[in-house]
Amino acid sequence: MSACNSAVFVLASRKLPEMARQFSDLCCTLHSRQFQLKTTCTLSPIRFACDAVEPQTVIQIVQLHTFAGEPMSPEAQKYLDRFLSGKGNALHGHMTRFDAFHFCNDAYNANLCVELVISGKKTATCGLAYWYDTGEERIPEVGLLAVILDWQQNPRCLIEFISIDRCKFEDVTAEFAVMEGEGDQTLNWWRNAHWDFFKKELAILEKTPCEKMELVLETFRLIDINTL
Repeated sequence: MSACNSAVFVLASRKLPEMARQFSDLCCTLHSRQFQLKTTCTLSPIRFACDAVEPQTVIQIVQLHTFAGEPMSPEAQKYLDRFLSGKGNALHGHMTRFDAFHFCNDAYNANLCVELVISGKKTATCGLAYWYDTGEERIPEVGLLAVILDWQQNPRCLIEFISIDRCKFEDVTAEFAVMEGEGDQTLNWWRNAHWDFFKKELAILEKTPCEKMELVLETFRLIDINTL
Protein backbone atom coordinates (compact mmCIF):
# COMPACT_ATOMS: atom_id res chain seq x y z
CA MET A 1 0.00 0.00 0.00
CA SER A 2 1.15 3.53 -0.69
CA ALA A 3 -0.15 7.01 0.06
CA CYS A 4 -2.09 8.57 -2.80
CA ASN A 5 -5.06 10.83 -3.43
CA SER A 6 -6.75 8.60 -5.99
CA ALA A 7 -7.00 4.95 -6.88
CA VAL A 8 -8.09 3.01 -9.94
CA PHE A 9 -9.91 -0.26 -9.41
CA VAL A 10 -9.85 -2.66 -12.37
CA LEU A 11 -12.46 -5.41 -12.63
CA ALA A 12 -11.63 -8.03 -15.24
CA SER A 13 -15.27 -8.66 -15.95
CA ARG A 14 -17.91 -7.71 -18.50
CA LYS A 15 -20.54 -7.10 -15.86
CA LEU A 16 -22.39 -3.92 -15.20
CA PRO A 17 -22.18 -0.56 -13.36
CA GLU A 18 -24.02 -1.79 -10.26
CA MET A 19 -20.92 -3.85 -9.43
CA ALA A 20 -18.83 -0.71 -9.59
CA ARG A 21 -21.22 1.15 -7.30
CA GLN A 22 -21.38 -1.75 -4.83
CA PHE A 23 -17.59 -2.06 -4.74
CA SER A 24 -17.21 1.69 -4.28
CA ASP A 25 -19.65 1.54 -1.34
CA LEU A 26 -17.64 -1.32 0.14
CA CYS A 27 -14.43 0.71 -0.11
CA CYS A 28 -16.14 3.64 1.59
CA THR A 29 -17.09 1.37 4.48
CA LEU A 30 -13.71 -0.32 4.82
CA HIS A 31 -11.72 2.90 4.74
CA SER A 32 -14.27 5.14 6.51
CA ARG A 33 -13.89 7.65 3.70
CA GLN A 34 -16.24 9.10 1.12
CA PHE A 35 -15.42 8.52 -2.54
CA GLN A 36 -17.01 9.88 -5.68
CA LEU A 37 -17.52 7.47 -8.56
CA LYS A 38 -15.88 9.15 -11.54
CA THR A 39 -16.40 6.89 -14.55
CA THR A 40 -17.90 3.53 -15.39
CA CYS A 41 -17.90 1.29 -18.47
CA THR A 42 -20.34 -1.55 -18.86
CA LEU A 43 -18.26 -4.03 -20.81
CA SER A 44 -14.97 -5.71 -20.14
CA PRO A 45 -12.83 -4.39 -18.76
CA ILE A 46 -14.75 -2.30 -16.26
CA ARG A 47 -12.60 0.58 -15.06
CA PHE A 48 -13.64 3.13 -12.53
CA ALA A 49 -11.74 5.70 -10.50
CA CYS A 50 -12.50 7.07 -7.05
CA ASP A 51 -10.99 10.32 -5.77
CA ALA A 52 -10.50 10.49 -2.01
CA VAL A 53 -11.93 13.51 -0.23
CA GLU A 54 -8.89 13.55 2.02
CA PRO A 55 -5.61 13.64 0.02
CA GLN A 56 -3.72 11.60 2.61
CA THR A 57 -6.12 8.65 2.36
CA VAL A 58 -4.25 5.39 1.82
CA ILE A 59 -5.86 3.03 -0.67
CA GLN A 60 -4.65 -0.22 -2.15
CA ILE A 61 -4.98 -0.75 -5.89
CA VAL A 62 -6.73 -4.07 -6.36
CA GLN A 63 -7.83 -6.32 -9.18
CA LEU A 64 -10.98 -8.40 -8.87
CA HIS A 65 -12.40 -11.25 -10.90
CA THR A 66 -16.10 -11.62 -10.26
CA PHE A 67 -19.06 -13.62 -11.49
CA ALA A 68 -21.79 -11.47 -9.91
CA GLY A 69 -24.42 -10.09 -12.28
CA GLU A 70 -26.48 -6.94 -12.10
CA PRO A 71 -30.23 -7.21 -11.40
CA MET A 72 -32.39 -6.44 -14.41
CA SER A 73 -33.38 -2.77 -14.57
CA PRO A 74 -37.02 -1.87 -13.80
CA GLU A 75 -37.52 -0.74 -17.41
CA ALA A 76 -36.22 -4.01 -18.86
CA GLN A 77 -38.25 -6.02 -16.33
CA LYS A 78 -41.46 -4.17 -17.23
CA TYR A 79 -40.89 -4.80 -20.93
CA LEU A 80 -40.18 -8.49 -20.35
CA ASP A 81 -43.19 -8.91 -18.03
CA ARG A 82 -45.43 -7.22 -20.60
CA PHE A 83 -44.22 -9.60 -23.31
CA LEU A 84 -44.52 -12.75 -21.18
CA SER A 85 -48.00 -11.91 -19.95
CA GLY A 86 -49.19 -11.00 -23.44
CA LYS A 87 -48.21 -12.25 -26.88
CA GLY A 88 -45.25 -14.25 -25.58
CA ASN A 89 -47.18 -16.17 -22.93
CA ALA A 90 -48.01 -19.26 -24.99
CA LEU A 91 -44.43 -20.05 -26.08
CA HIS A 92 -42.31 -18.44 -23.37
CA GLY A 93 -44.54 -17.90 -20.33
CA HIS A 94 -43.08 -20.91 -18.54
CA MET A 95 -39.49 -19.61 -18.66
CA THR A 96 -37.71 -18.48 -15.50
CA ARG A 97 -34.21 -17.44 -16.69
CA PHE A 98 -33.57 -14.32 -18.71
CA ASP A 99 -30.82 -11.85 -19.51
CA ALA A 100 -30.50 -8.16 -20.40
CA PHE A 101 -27.48 -6.50 -21.98
CA HIS A 102 -26.23 -4.15 -24.67
CA PHE A 103 -23.60 -4.85 -27.31
CA CYS A 104 -20.10 -3.36 -27.41
CA ASN A 105 -18.42 -0.94 -25.01
CA ASP A 106 -19.23 2.45 -26.51
CA ALA A 107 -22.42 4.38 -27.25
CA TYR A 108 -22.09 4.51 -31.03
CA ASN A 109 -21.62 0.76 -31.56
CA ALA A 110 -24.07 -0.27 -28.83
CA ASN A 111 -26.83 1.79 -30.44
CA LEU A 112 -25.83 0.74 -33.96
CA CYS A 113 -25.90 -2.97 -33.09
CA VAL A 114 -29.35 -2.86 -31.51
CA GLU A 115 -30.67 -1.13 -34.64
CA LEU A 116 -29.08 -3.88 -36.76
CA VAL A 117 -30.85 -6.50 -34.63
CA ILE A 118 -34.19 -4.71 -35.00
CA SER A 119 -33.70 -4.42 -38.78
CA GLY A 120 -32.98 -8.15 -39.02
CA LYS A 121 -29.41 -7.70 -40.29
CA LYS A 122 -27.70 -8.86 -37.10
CA THR A 123 -28.47 -12.40 -35.93
CA ALA A 124 -25.16 -13.34 -34.29
CA THR A 125 -22.54 -12.14 -31.84
CA CYS A 126 -19.39 -13.54 -30.29
CA GLY A 127 -17.04 -13.16 -27.36
CA LEU A 128 -13.78 -14.47 -25.97
CA ALA A 129 -14.15 -17.95 -24.51
CA TYR A 130 -11.85 -16.78 -21.70
CA TRP A 131 -14.68 -14.90 -19.97
CA TYR A 132 -16.83 -18.05 -19.86
CA ASP A 133 -14.04 -20.50 -19.04
CA THR A 134 -12.94 -18.46 -16.02
CA GLY A 135 -16.47 -17.90 -14.73
CA GLU A 136 -16.46 -14.17 -15.42
CA GLU A 137 -19.47 -14.59 -17.71
CA ARG A 138 -22.36 -17.03 -17.66
CA ILE A 139 -22.48 -18.67 -21.07
CA PRO A 140 -25.88 -18.26 -22.78
CA GLU A 141 -28.09 -21.30 -23.23
CA VAL A 142 -30.07 -22.28 -26.30
CA GLY A 143 -33.57 -20.94 -25.74
CA LEU A 144 -32.47 -18.17 -23.36
CA LEU A 145 -34.40 -14.91 -23.83
CA ALA A 146 -32.44 -11.66 -23.62
CA VAL A 147 -33.62 -8.07 -23.57
CA ILE A 148 -31.32 -5.99 -25.79
CA LEU A 149 -30.65 -2.51 -24.45
CA ASP A 150 -29.32 0.60 -26.11
CA TRP A 151 -26.44 2.54 -24.52
CA GLN A 152 -28.93 4.56 -22.46
CA GLN A 153 -30.22 1.27 -20.96
CA ASN A 154 -33.58 1.47 -22.76
CA PRO A 155 -35.04 -1.97 -23.61
CA ARG A 156 -35.34 -2.05 -27.39
CA CYS A 157 -36.07 -5.65 -28.35
CA LEU A 158 -36.07 -9.27 -27.25
CA ILE A 159 -34.02 -12.11 -28.75
CA GLU A 160 -33.85 -15.87 -28.29
CA PHE A 161 -30.52 -17.69 -28.54
CA ILE A 162 -30.69 -20.56 -31.02
CA SER A 163 -27.10 -21.86 -31.11
CA ILE A 164 -23.94 -21.66 -29.01
CA ASP A 165 -20.67 -22.87 -30.54
CA ARG A 166 -16.94 -22.54 -30.02
CA CYS A 167 -14.21 -22.03 -32.59
CA LYS A 168 -10.80 -20.45 -33.01
CA PHE A 169 -10.53 -16.91 -34.34
CA GLU A 170 -8.83 -18.20 -37.48
CA ASP A 171 -11.75 -20.55 -38.20
CA VAL A 172 -14.56 -17.98 -38.19
CA THR A 173 -16.34 -18.19 -41.54
CA ALA A 174 -17.54 -15.60 -44.02
CA GLU A 175 -21.07 -16.86 -43.34
CA PHE A 176 -20.77 -15.94 -39.66
CA ALA A 177 -19.40 -12.49 -40.57
CA VAL A 178 -22.56 -11.88 -42.61
CA MET A 179 -24.73 -12.99 -39.67
CA GLU A 180 -22.97 -10.49 -37.38
CA GLY A 181 -24.33 -7.81 -39.72
CA GLU A 182 -21.70 -5.15 -39.03
CA GLY A 183 -19.53 -3.08 -41.37
CA ASP A 184 -19.59 -4.32 -44.97
CA GLN A 185 -20.32 -7.85 -43.66
CA THR A 186 -17.16 -9.29 -45.22
CA LEU A 187 -14.87 -11.67 -43.35
CA ASN A 188 -11.97 -9.26 -43.78
CA TRP A 189 -13.91 -6.43 -42.09
CA TRP A 190 -15.04 -8.78 -39.32
CA ARG A 191 -11.48 -9.98 -38.65
CA ASN A 192 -10.01 -6.47 -38.48
CA ALA A 193 -12.77 -5.05 -36.27
CA HIS A 194 -12.84 -7.97 -33.85
CA TRP A 195 -9.06 -8.26 -33.65
CA ASP A 196 -8.93 -4.65 -32.44
CA PHE A 197 -11.79 -5.25 -30.00
CA PHE A 198 -10.27 -8.40 -28.50
CA LYS A 199 -6.85 -6.74 -28.34
CA LYS A 200 -8.31 -4.08 -26.03
CA GLU A 201 -10.09 -6.70 -23.91
CA LEU A 202 -6.97 -8.82 -23.51
CA ALA A 203 -4.70 -5.87 -22.73
CA ILE A 204 -6.14 -5.60 -19.22
CA LEU A 205 -5.11 -9.22 -18.64
CA GLU A 206 -1.64 -8.51 -20.05
CA LYS A 207 -2.39 -10.90 -22.90
CA THR A 208 -2.27 -10.46 -26.66
CA PRO A 209 -4.66 -11.78 -29.32
CA CYS A 210 -3.68 -14.66 -31.58
CA GLU A 211 -5.22 -16.56 -34.47
CA LYS A 212 -5.90 -19.56 -32.25
CA MET A 213 -7.71 -17.73 -29.45
CA GLU A 214 -11.02 -19.43 -28.74
CA LEU A 215 -14.32 -17.65 -29.22
CA VAL A 216 -17.89 -18.45 -28.30
CA LEU A 217 -20.16 -17.87 -31.30
CA GLU A 218 -23.80 -17.16 -30.51
CA THR A 219 -26.68 -16.96 -32.97
CA PHE A 220 -30.14 -15.70 -32.13
CA ARG A 221 -33.48 -14.71 -33.58
CA LEU A 222 -35.50 -11.55 -33.02
CA ILE A 223 -38.79 -12.37 -31.31
CA ASP A 224 -40.13 -8.95 -30.27
CA ILE A 225 -39.56 -5.21 -30.75
CA ASN A 226 -40.40 -2.78 -27.98
CA THR A 227 -42.74 -0.20 -29.52
CA LEU A 228 -43.52 1.75 -26.32
